[in-house]
Amino acid sequence: MRAGRHARYWSEESPLLNQETTAKFLDALRECPRISSAAPLPGILIPERQSMPYMREAAARYQADLLLIYRQETGSYEKYRIARSDQVKAYCTIEAVLLDVRSGTVPFTTVAFEEIRAGNAADDISFGETVDRAFHEAEIRALLQVATALIQHLNGLRE
Repeated sequence: MRAGRHARYWSEESPLLNQETTAKFLDALRECPRISSAAPLPGILIPERQSMPYMREAAARYQADLLLIYRQETGSYEKYRIARSDQVKAYCTIEAVLLDVRSGTVPFTTVAFEEIRAGNAADDISFGETVDRAFHEAEIRALLQVATALIQHLNGLRE
């Protein structure tokens, strides 16, 4: 479950990139033999007030044993934009916690950081699309870092 504000879209390509990012992240998690299933918490179940008790309740209604909650921060470096007007240097930081829905404990946390440099692509209508693409690339790389760290954690646990 993604906590916090959700992305605004620069172009019609953005929702497709979001779906692709989610699919890649879930596919990475599903590769872990200790994870029987991985699915996004449906948006309609996500509480308006995103506190741990409300998120835990939503996951319980979804009958999830564990809930991976992450918050991301993305941005771009303005100094870099001044130096190279046709390129963007974007970053994404993701903080993630694994919540045990039954006990309410947090057995795992991690922070991932990714930085991407991107230039204008031939099919970009505006520089906003270039920035959006860079944000999505940084996001998927950071999410894959989270997935890798979580899988390592789970594989290190005893039965």
